[in-house]
Amino acid sequence: MTRLNVFVLFALIVGLFSSPSLGGSTDKREIRKKAKALHAQAMGFYKKKDYKNARKKWTEAASTDPHWWKPDYNMACVDSLENKLTTVTPHLEKAFELLMKDEIEVTEFVRFYRYIQKDSDFKNYRKTADYKTFLGKMKDYAPVFFNLSYSGVAMHEEDAPACSVPQGRQLAGAAFWVSFDDKGNYSKSIGAGPSYKGSYYFNKKDNLLSLSLTREVCYDACVKSPEDSRQKVTWFEADIICLDNTCFCNNTR
Repeated sequence: MTRLNVFVLFALIVGLFSSPSLGGSTDKREIRKKAKALHAQAMGFYKKKDYKNARKKWTEAASTDPHWWKPDYNMACVDSLENKLTTVTPHLEKAFELLMKDEIEVTEFVRFYRYIQKDSDFKNYRKTADYKTFLGKMKDYAPVFFNLSYSGVAMHEEDAPACSVPQGRQLAGAAFWVSFDDKGNYSKSIGAGPSYKGSYYFNKKDNLLSLSLTREVCYDACVKSPEDSRQKVTWFEADIICLDNTCFCNNTR
């Protein structure tokens, strides 16, 4: 092989493995956008109770973005509505597996967990033993601090701490507070500084809190910017939560 041919072959190999179409974050979002367009078409059929064509569009969406959980979740919905109960769990298991790996929508877990229990589409499915088994598997990941609010210092006399801080950790300052609701929303405020609003997902097995946030800083004007972070829940009791080594007292009790 000539030196020129070797160079061309090398260039082709480098080009193949460095191509942005092979998994860059921008491409992932473009693929998700296409899948969402198919999902919207499926929802149109679903609202007309044309489940056959809705299922076809969700199948297309799943093929377009095989990493997205929603097509399988919605196919589980229509299977339950049509009383095809043996195929509901496989769809939900796949949707759950994909959601846990989804870099874009992992914080949707709280909604997923609630929908399984509340969505009227699953009325038939919730009567089965399979439903109880599936829900039992999910409990290892279920959030444990719904509808709670925490602050660095309680509003007691002289701002005395309302909880005992574990050794090796520190209580957040008085200006800090965080809150979680049962719809998967998370808020954080740092006094007169930046505030954060977004969604959260808590993996109870690993005690890992994933936050997808919008940070708002207001001085002369407000500036918003998206942020993502992951924090280890190193301590959780009725009166206290510690994220990494910073602790917050429960002020909703």
